[in-house]
Amino acid sequence: MTWFQPCSQEAPYKYELIGLLFSLAMYNGLPLPVNLPLAFYHKLQGSQTIYPNQIADGWPALAKGLQSLLDWSEGDVEDVFVRTYDFSFESLGETFTIDIQRYGSLEDYYAQRGQLPSQTPICNTGRDCDLSSSPIIPGIEDDCKAHEDATIEKEATTKSYHPSAPMVTNKNRVQYVQDYIYWLTDRSIEREFKAFAHGFFTCISPQALTLFSAREFKRLLEGTQNVTVEDLRRITHYDGGYTPAHETIQDFWRTVEDFSPTQIASFLEFVTASDRLPITGSDNMYISIQKNGEGDDRLPTSSTCYGRLLLPAYSSRAVLKEKLCLAIENSKGFGVP
Repeated sequence: MTWFQPCSQEAPYKYELIGLLFSLAMYNGLPLPVNLPLAFYHKLQGSQTIYPNQIADGWPALAKGLQSLLDWSEGDVEDVFVRTYDFSFESLGETFTIDIQRYGSLEDYYAQRGQLPSQTPICNTGRDCDLSSSPIIPGIEDDCKAHEDATIEKEATTKSYHPSAPMVTNKNRVQYVQDYIYWLTDRSIEREFKAFAHGFFTCISPQALTLFSAREFKRLLEGTQNVTVEDLRRITHYDGGYTPAHETIQDFWRTVEDFSPTQIASFLEFVTASDRLPITGSDNMYISIQKNGEGDDRLPTSSTCYGRLLLPAYSSRAVLKEKLCLAIENSKGFGVP
């Protein structure tokens, strides 16, 4: 799952730039290789997330635990669960715990201690960066960097008990669950998300998002990974001497039919640079398989800009499977064939 990091040391303009790239991808109908929880899409649409079922897709274990806290009916949860009214998160290899009744946000937490949040942006000129007026990609002379706070106070260890926060009881457990989820999806990442949203709404109007449900919005941005061999067959065309009846093409489809869903997604990424289909499905996609010489010593290659697989003619299906799998599995980094 993809999510924001509380107390990130990255400068806000970087989140703004990522938001801009997301909006450009959505504007051009390009699915992104991310897996964001529905809470992210609710948040961009201006809705609050405060119930366990709203975070079940992103934090299933946490959602189950919070729901158990709400459903418990055999005595007082204070004696059984022994939970304090706080929110914990990990940053820089340490666990921090904040009393969420006492502090409204991370900024309040630092302000009441006379400290600067570690993610407060400052310019190398000594001036505070104004996110609303700063360029999306600042120049070198106005490069923002995260202010490293050397006096961050670690309020707790990894233990769940926090002496300064009250205990969660039957009386306050409903409010606690709502506050905890709100801190998880809003307060703890407020600065990072604000910068991201500033970049995202550069190309996409907030009003346009009201046309979709959160699930539809997710499919629009992330596409779908439910790719079948039938989908691939339907959008595939042949060139360079290949036809559907060619022996190499027959061996190719027999090989792909034996692929797992993960291998099919990897093959699609190898040919098109994306492991998923857009929200419109495969109807707007095009794959071409072109003959690229003969010889068992050659590897398949691709031209992702055109969705073209350059497939040599092999002497047997076994050789084809070996070479195709080798090309797909080593198509990134230094293993590129």
